[in-house]
Amino acid sequence: MPRKAKKTAEKDSNTLSAEEQDSQWDTFYTRLFDFYVENQHTNVQPSDDAKLAGWCKEQRASNNSLTDMQRKRLDFMKFFAASAAAPQRPNRPVLPPPGVADPTLAA
Repeated sequence: MPRKAKKTAEKDSNTLSAEEQDSQWDTFYTRLFDFYVENQHTNVQPSDDAKLAGWCKEQRASNNSLTDMQRKRLDFMKFFAASAAAPQRPNRPVLPPPGVADPTLAA
């Protein structure tokens, strides 16, 4: 029996109150908003910010359990639209800067 009591105590110490959860959500939302302003998308990769990328994955997976306000705040950044994919680079050659001869056109 002592083992169960210890497990329960550990679980209780790891759970957050509703206020702490809201505060944590707001902190990650602010980080995501800053990322969005800088990058113009919400497709955070682990190489960008591992914790924020994990949080984004959780939010997308738990869309049904978000509050209306949380969903509206995320929708503002088009978080759920088209899986919030980052803009793709065009699949075309890079042109030389103006005034520089293109070496591939040399005769």
